[in-house]
Amino acid sequence: MNEDTMGNFFRNTSDQDKLTNKNNVSTVRNLSGATIQSLAAETGDIVVSRTYDDYYDISNTITAACATDPNNFDSPLYNRETIAIDKGRIAERVLVKNDGDDTLYLVISHTGGLSFSAEVPLYTGESKIYYNVHEIRLRSPTQGNAYRVMEYELNPTSISPDDIDTLLQQMVTNVSMMEFWSVIDDIVTLTTATTNVALPDVTIATIPANTTIIKVVGMIKMRALNNTTQAANAINGASAINVKLSTGTWGVDDVLLIDIANNAWYTEASTKEGGMLVEGDNNASTEVTANGTYNLRFSGNVFVDGNNLELIDVMVGLKVYFIPT
Repeated sequence: MNEDTMGNFFRNTSDQDKLTNKNNVSTVRNLSGATIQSLAAETGDIVVSRTYDDYYDISNTITAACATDPNNFDSPLYNRETIAIDKGRIAERVLVKNDGDDTLYLVISHTGGLSFSAEVPLYTGESKIYYNVHEIRLRSPTQGNAYRVMEYELNPTSISPDDIDTLLQQMVTNVSMMEFWSVIDDIVTLTTATTNVALPDVTIATIPANTTIIKVVGMIKMRALNNTTQAANAINGASAINVKLSTGTWGVDDVLLIDIANNAWYTEASTKEGGMLVEGDNNASTEVTANGTYNLRFSGNVFVDGNNLELIDVMVGLKVYFIPT
């Protein structure tokens, strides 16, 4: 509906009454801001939707390589996408896509090009959406790095199969994590001479196919620590918990999972104290590579100061991080 037609429309009182009726909300499209304000003043509640016949859509490449942040948004090393100058308006919503083989770095202006944001990276194949954009400036360490700036979403029918694979990969590139826990061992007893103390097995059974495990950390938790000696008790000398696949061999295939520090699990004489969760920072993904059953144990000496320090209701776990392949 053009402005002349809209004017004729409002000269009909019955039609105007229909428009001002809150139960008969109309949507006005493709009108200037002044016309919309005038209509709003005349008619009361109007739901306004703006569309543009001329979208901003640029496929471009980086003109000059720039490997480091120039810390100057007016640097000539930035490509400039001057949306407001080109279209006479800001873009309410802009999608920027990195089509190149190197990282793009963007600064965004929402305020008439007088100030810009700090640089934000846009990695190869990545897309980001920005709102109320006056201008975008881009750089890359690689001259010729391709990108696209547009005011509408990509049409999936125009994307190559390789692009579709990339987009699907982006949907799941955030690293996934799953935890797997053992059954409870009611008491694990540590003495002044205990070595190679077995812990419950952990079974990993639901890591999806077509994924790669990139990190595995171990956990041990207990409901309580019970010191049966008449003196304070704790781990005497650093110890460790190791892990191996159930078909492997201790001393050959096992890898370090959790370091247990000297004097850990300090417990006062003849006292039962609350337990804790200990999470290691070693990556055991060289051994824990797939679904399976894994054996855990205190490997080597796991001495305490006096007989006995009891770990009550012990569970061990594996926290597995994986990505699609």
